Amino acid sequence: MASALPSASGGNRIEYAKRSGGLTMAAPNTRTRPLAPTRRRVERPAQPRRTSRAPQLIPKQQSPTKTARRKLSLSVALVVGILSASIQFAENPTVISATPAAPVLPGRLPERPGFSFEENIGQAPREAHFVQRSPAATTYLTDKGIVAVVVTKTDNTEESDDLLAELSPGSERSESAAVMRMEFVGANPAPEVSGLGEKPGKSNYFIGKDGDKWVRGVRNFSKVEYKELYAGIDAIFYDDGSGRLEYDFIVSAGTDPSVIELGFKDGVAVDLDNQANLVVTSGGTSFYQYKPFIYQHSDLGEIEEIDGRFQIDGNKVRFGLGEYDRARPVVIDPVMVYSSYLGGTGEDSGSQITVDALGNAYVTGKTYSLDFPVVGAYQGELACAIWCTWPDVGSDAFLTKIAPDGSSIIYSTYLGAPDTNEEGSGIGVDSLGRAYVGSGTNSDDFPISNASQPTKGPGKFGATITKFSPDGSSLEYSTYFGGVSSGTALRDIRVDGSGATYLGGSAGTGLTTTIGVFQPTCADDCASSSDGFVAKLDSGGFPLYASYIGGRCEDPVMALANDDLGNLYIAGRTCSTAFPVVNAFQPAGVYPSRWEGYVAKINPSATALIYSSYLSGSLEDTATGIAVDSAGSAYVVGRTFSADFPVANAFEASHQGGRDNFLTKVSPNGSSIVFSTYLGGVNHEGTSPGVVVNSDGYAYVAGSTPAAGIPPTADFPIVNPLAAGGSGGGGYITKFNAAGNGLAFSTYLGGYPNAIAAIAIDGAGDIYVTGATGSPDFPVTPGVFQPLCGACDPDPMLTIGTGFITKITQPEPNPVIEGTTGNSTWGSISVYHAITGTLVGYQCCNATDSWSIEATPSRCDAGGGYKILMLAREGFESRWYNDKANWSEADCVDSPQSGVDSTLMASNQISGYVKDAETAADIDGAYLYFFTSSGKYSGYVKSGTAGQGRYQIFLNPSESYKVLVKGPPANEDIWYSSAQGFTEASSLIPPQTANFSLRPAGTIAGWVTQNGSLLPGAFVSAYTSCGCQSPKNSAADGTGRYSIKVVTTASSGYQYRVRAIPPSGQTRWYSEATNIWGADDVAAPTTNVNLETPP
Repeated sequence: MASALPSASGGNRIEYAKRSGGLTMAAPNTRTRPLAPTRRRVERPAQPRRTSRAPQLIPKQQSPTKTARRKLSLSVALVVGILSASIQFAENPTVISATPAAPVLPGRLPERPGFSFEENIGQAPREAHFVQRSPAATTYLTDKGIVAVVVTKTDNTEESDDLLAELSPGSERSESAAVMRMEFVGANPAPEVSGLGEKPGKSNYFIGKDGDKWVRGVRNFSKVEYKELYAGIDAIFYDDGSGRLEYDFIVSAGTDPSVIELGFKDGVAVDLDNQANLVVTSGGTSFYQYKPFIYQHSDLGEIEEIDGRFQIDGNKVRFGLGEYDRARPVVIDPVMVYSSYLGGTGEDSGSQITVDALGNAYVTGKTYSLDFPVVGAYQGELACAIWCTWPDVGSDAFLTKIAPDGSSIIYSTYLGAPDTNEEGSGIGVDSLGRAYVGSGTNSDDFPISNASQPTKGPGKFGATITKFSPDGSSLEYSTYFGGVSSGTALRDIRVDGSGATYLGGSAGTGLTTTIGVFQPTCADDCASSSDGFVAKLDSGGFPLYASYIGGRCEDPVMALANDDLGNLYIAGRTCSTAFPVVNAFQPAGVYPSRWEGYVAKINPSATALIYSSYLSGSLEDTATGIAVDSAGSAYVVGRTFSADFPVANAFEASHQGGRDNFLTKVSPNGSSIVFSTYLGGVNHEGTSPGVVVNSDGYAYVAGSTPAAGIPPTADFPIVNPLAAGGSGGGGYITKFNAAGNGLAFSTYLGGYPNAIAAIAIDGAGDIYVTGATGSPDFPVTPGVFQPLCGACDPDPMLTIGTGFITKITQPEPNPVIEGTTGNSTWGSISVYHAITGTLVGYQCCNATDSWSIEATPSRCDAGGGYKILMLAREGFESRWYNDKANWSEADCVDSPQSGVDSTLMASNQISGYVKDAETAADIDGAYLYFFTSSGKYSGYVKSGTAGQGRYQIFLNPSESYKVLVKGPPANEDIWYSSAQGFTEASSLIPPQTANFSLRPAGTIAGWVTQNGSLLPGAFVSAYTSCGCQSPKNSAADGTGRYSIKVVTTASSGYQYRVRAIPPSGQTRWYSEATNIWGADDVAAPTTNVNLETPP
């Protein structure tokens, strides 16, 4: 099956515009119009270590004795989809080992799950070194570059010997495929191409009847490296963790990145669109490459943007960079999956969002537009389009379902009544794809069908719940819900897999509660205010339970979450001094008769509160969002003016100014706060942040900063931001680590003004947000369903505003093992595979207590895991985790895992010199092994590490130790002090000096045979003839050869007698003796001391 390949070249991030099975591909003979530009940001705070999908820095190996130099990394990515370039300069860290035995590991590519690179051993065209396959495309990595082949017509032929000719422009087969050929122009014609990170398992190709053509045992790798692609420039290809093929150019210090040139073969069109994005068209398929967004950190930690652009010369493309400080890192960040406007020419906004298991997004909100986009609609017109007259035009709620790639609307409908205002306030979707919209109305003509409550009641405002068919064209039910004598306001809904719907909001008198609920009546009969309420409806819309919650002031439920057991979690605000509390971490409010936050957990039947607590400081506070993780911990967000808001294990422990947002994690039983932190800058943050949490306990908070009408500032915490983020605030998305005390990323969304109203997360960890924007330069991505805004104006004072939806992919941080040692005691941390003993990670020279090392996921109970060596700084004792003295005793640790904490004990040193006994010369390279007097191994050190011939080691001063010195080949092995074994060895108690004089050593060597055949595995010992020393032992190797190191006869006067014990058969002494007394004496060194052992 070996065949020739078309010459090719590496592209940047590729996505074809119409998705097919999770890969995106534009239809042939169509061009997808690139959309509005991304928003730049400047003057952001410095970023900590990156854990996002931003391009990775891969510095070249350097000597640990050399000064670190700056390197430039041009990072690009190839995905079956839209091309996006990324360029990154970075500093190459040189790590100097705490001990010479410890390795020097520069920055390295993370090990991530995803696709593999197959080595080509005959299953692919002969020019390919490696092949990467996906359902929509095959990518070949050759000496010259990359060939990406996308089949656009049915083509069942195999990879033939003449693939180059068959895919050349104008050929018959080329018409059935779109081929992207890009060469690295002027590059090394024969770079060293190798696979990195071999994966378990092999690929096999049993194609056809001819067994001679079958290919077996194809290895798979996680990365492919091109060495010296250009002089001083390497390239590494890898999976970014979400199925995207990325590669980095690694440019050595002093090398000019402009030598990198991408060449496109004849038959393609290369152009820039009006936003400076690169568009390459091949075989009717358009490939997009975003204009690079490049920046670097100033000495003050601020972000300074660098002009970056594509430079086209015919069919050749280079990266053009403006002026920059070459002594500082330059970074480029990832792009959005999709981002689109959603609205008409009137005022529109998204208010809630959810996503189903297939990645379809569902958005609800409000619209005043007569031309809001409708597709397959249940209600095709704004209710006021016929009945209302200006200025009494009201808003309708809407429901829009969007395809996973954002390229199309699956269905979209108005939902409302004439002469009134409706707005979607909650949304959910069940396992069958039926959407549920919660809204409010003051109309008696709201669309009602199969209703459990067909009339609104006399109150001015009523809640409604509407369940749509899977295609959005009809109603399965639509019902009013609420008090029959006063109004009901619906704030949020949640839907479980069975179609049961949970409701929360506020209600006055007349709410029909169910028997046995925890609060059947409104406090004080709602004489002066309304209470909060919760309810659960069955799949047909009929109540299963309904209950008030509150005291004698207003207590609206602002947000809901539900778990798999049917428990309901609520967050809201109260001005009641007697709000019901149960098992509370904060049993009383601090700001009487003013707004204070609360959080509560309700059992599945609503017969009892599992816990209920205030969550507030001494000024106005409100909880606006809630999520729950698989363990039952609640994550609450909201807004606070309080400088004494409860904080614990915080990312921001102090109030930043004005109105801050907050995030609080509550224990499953509600009795304690796990962590709680402010989130904000000096100006007001928005009023209603939302929160979601992924399966690993990482919380995502979305909101707005600064609040509407407040001039933007640059002090909101920004970490690993999106390239499309704006510089002036607006909507933000922040991902916290699992401990809540750090950020995985935090970014502005882009375009100003805009505000994020809601956030959702899918099973893959992709983020969805919706809200409103008035910005004509809000970041939209190529191929989305609505690239233009019909209600935006460059002047924020004149803009009306429209809705939007944005999807962001953000793979999880690389799995890490992390912990602390206490009192800044460690010098280096080494992580070894628990089974193979392979070193997988190393961290050195951190002055803090904390450490963190990336390690591929592996579990101890599944035959994997890791062991950790903690080498201490001077004055402390090195240990294996968990306070173990050696490898065999060390505890196994899973990855990922946090909390791998140890306390390294204070120590005193044992030190001294190792010298040659005859010449007194210093000996470097001798290994000294330390054992407690009870025989427990405690560590080793190498002579020469503390000066010529000198060693030092820090050990527990409460123990005594015995020391074995293993000399280099030219010197003997000996115990302290000149002892021949552990029993005879003298003990040392730190602090103490112990010097060693090692006599010259030689070897006694020979062969062991049986019946004249070489005999592997025999146990061979050399005894001194005088009985002056313990025997020295060896085992015959696989060829039957043995070698024993002993003190030379010249330096000691010793003669030796040699014995061989075979695996089976009779013991013999040299030469052919049956016991030591009949054995011949042998001088050392000597060879050919051969022993024949009878069967």
